[in-house]
Amino acid sequence: RHFAAARKQAPTARPVVGYFGAIAEWFDVRLFRAVAAALPDHDFVLVGADSAGVQQALAGQPNVRFLGEVAYADLPAVIAPMDVLFVPFVISRLTLATNPVKAYEALAAGKPVVATPMPELMLPELAPFVRIGADAAACTTALRQAVREAQDPAAVAARRAFA
Repeated sequence: RHFAAARKQAPTARPVVGYFGAIAEWFDVRLFRAVAAALPDHDFVLVGADSAGVQQALAGQPNVRFLGEVAYADLPAVIAPMDVLFVPFVISRLTLATNPVKAYEALAAGKPVVATPMPELMLPELAPFVRIGADAAACTTALRQAVREAQDPAAVAARRAFA
């Protein structure tokens, strides 16, 4: 219910790819940098505490903005302008055992999800809503596809109903 309030009110000039959550050692900064560089006509917005120096590593990337940590109560309004949630996690023992709740929160907000291949996001019931990319090229393609369908009313409703 909390994330159902995150509705995009008006189109943005450029597609917005977002991430919200802890930005820590599991965040794949190399993958993220490559994808942001491949999509210069998209804006990338990162929301969360950065304990891994990701902001510094992405300095100079003109289409990337960091908003820092945001109160949970304010998160729906902050993610509302996002078209797609991108979960670029390094695949490791930790992330292989991770079920990122942020994916379900994004689906509750009606947003499509693109993620690296974490088993919990590759379940058959998630296939219509979560695109998986194992490298920068696959993530770039998946993000382009997700942006194209991000505002489709039937797809938004299906993502919300699933969540």
